[in-house]
Amino acid sequence: MRGAFDAPKASRSKLANEAMGGLRETLIAPAFVQRLGNGAELSINGVFAYQSFATPGLGSARFGLADSTRSYGGVLDYASGFGLGVDYAQPIGERLTARFGAQSRVSMEPFQQLRGAFGDPARFDLPSAMHAGIDVELNPRSALRFGVERINYSKVAPFSSADLPDRFLSLLGDRSSPAFEWRDLIVYSARYALQVNDESSLELSYSTQVQPEPTSGVLRSALASEYTDRNFGLAWNQRLSEHAGISLSAGYAPNSYFLGPSLFRASSERSGDQIEFEASYRIGF
Repeated sequence: MRGAFDAPKASRSKLANEAMGGLRETLIAPAFVQRLGNGAELSINGVFAYQSFATPGLGSARFGLADSTRSYGGVLDYASGFGLGVDYAQPIGERLTARFGAQSRVSMEPFQQLRGAFGDPARFDLPSAMHAGIDVELNPRSALRFGVERINYSKVAPFSSADLPDRFLSLLGDRSSPAFEWRDLIVYSARYALQVNDESSLELSYSTQVQPEPTSGVLRSALASEYTDRNFGLAWNQRLSEHAGISLSAGYAPNSYFLGPSLFRASSERSGDQIEFEASYRIGF
């Protein structure tokens, strides 16, 4: 049996440092991998999640260059949670490998000082998920991976974030409002991996819609323009030693995310391209 440890990786960041504010999420995912007969592999992993939210003046302040030396009485809040996952891979012939897996819900503690547009507590649970896929080896140095994942958003409480468009929030807040709940989401993906040399590899990826939809048709219509099936990724993996490696990746989508809290409530609805960067460090033992 061997183990693997992934160093913390930040995602869903609104700004780069807590002094300016924002939601930050760090995941630590240690995994124990057991090789079985016929080339099969079983992985059992834990997911330790840590979230922090910082904002000056409870989100009411706006920063500019002239404000850099001013002092604001904002808040700094934390939440944490733990989950489990399992993955199984089984070769089928010489060029195909089937993969299956599932991850439990990571139930996060609610933030104590952060509230939504209607006073609801901020709680950002990581939903449970199931996935399956198949890898196709094209040649000794390249492969294709096709996957499908079901993310159980219906099991997590929605949050009336200020990142949600005004036309959406205007439909909520009174007794006649439709129920605000998320539907489960199915994501289809494709990935191309190229082994550049013995130490480096390059990956290109594509996925369908990655943001969930409300169960209410009225609310779903209000968000229709925010969804996209054009989500792309690029990753570079570099082996540093026999047991260590680093990955640098970037993701692009034509629309901005609306999940999670907003730093400052904009006077007009925001839109535009969304680009994310991520770095991770891996140690095997």
